[in-house]
Amino acid sequence: MQERHGRLEIEAECVLAESDVAWRNCGKDDMRKWEHLQSETAGRTGLAMQLEPAGIIYEKPENAPGLNYRIKIQHQGIYHVWLLMYVADARSDLLVLAVDGIIQPLQEQFSKGGQFTYGTSHIYYWNLVSDIQLTAQEHVFSILPVKSGFRVDRIYLTIGEELPPNDYEWDRIIK
Repeated sequence: MQERHGRLEIEAECVLAESDVAWRNCGKDDMRKWEHLQSETAGRTGLAMQLEPAGIIYEKPENAPGLNYRIKIQHQGIYHVWLLMYVADARSDLLVLAVDGIIQPLQEQFSKGGQFTYGTSHIYYWNLVSDIQLTAQEHVFSILPVKSGFRVDRIYLTIGEELPPNDYEWDRIIK
């Protein structure tokens, strides 16, 4: 996956290809893997990824099942990480990001890791999760649960201040 003009758009479900570009891994303590389910995007025909059942707590996120994406960065800098996600409740709202296997501490995320709010419960919404520093090279970007059950549909990385693209714009960019 190649960053273009300081932006990178990723469909979370591309991990289902299990390729050298995008893949899922099992947790070290269990054999769970992220699975796909229907989402609201693409006229309600889109896919998202979820680790079930909700409420499993991974004390060591490095042992949790991951969503992994090999990304190529041309423009180094601080990237805003947006996730189009669904969080049902506080039992399923904690995640961490990792770059090249190095997990970003929860304290560095804007919400300290917890993604649930009553105003966004039971809907898909774009959430500005964190900022990460990326150098101009290839990286492995990962999403790891601390609490299972949240859903991830799309990932948007940008060095700009723009909001993520809407559904119509997203489909034009991806094609």
